[in-house]
Amino acid sequence: YLNELSETQQRILAYLGKHGSGNTSAIAKALKLDRASVQRNMKAIKNMVVWTGSSSRDPQGKYKLAE
Repeated sequence: YLNELSETQQRILAYLGKHGSGNTSAIAKALKLDRASVQRNMKAIKNMVVWTGSSSRDPQGKYKLAE
């Protein structure tokens, strides 16, 4: 079902696979995207990623691939 993902979503998943985790800013910088684009795409792939923060606004939170 990777074929159903956009190129950006595939790049985000590849980034998380390579780096283990990342916050919105780090992913945006590495993939040359704006933060809003990363956040929008994370919502689309929310079943494939896990947020590790204590809340949605936790500055220490990171995304990682779901098990």
